[in-house]
Amino acid sequence: MEVFYANILVELQDNALNNGVYKSNEESLQTRKATITGVGPGYLNEQHTYTELPWKIGDTVYVMNHAYIQVEHDDKTYLIVKAENVMARA
Repeated sequence: MEVFYANILVELQDNALNNGVYKSNEESLQTRKATITGVGPGYLNEQHTYTELPWKIGDTVYVMNHAYIQVEHDDKTYLIVKAENVMARA
């Protein structure tokens, strides 16, 4: 699956999504551990070239909970996450 712009494609390590379940504000600020399976080209800068993202495929990161788009591809569940919603690299 090809990833665009300053987005990454991740697969959750705990593999548990809370679909349709309301979470309190405190719980929504927690992070989820995930493995990167795709990286977009990065941010488009003033010179009309891309500034690369600092991650590569296989990196383990912590992403903000509920700050993603869930997609299904080849019988697997992935999350598309904006680069600014990655909190740390493990």
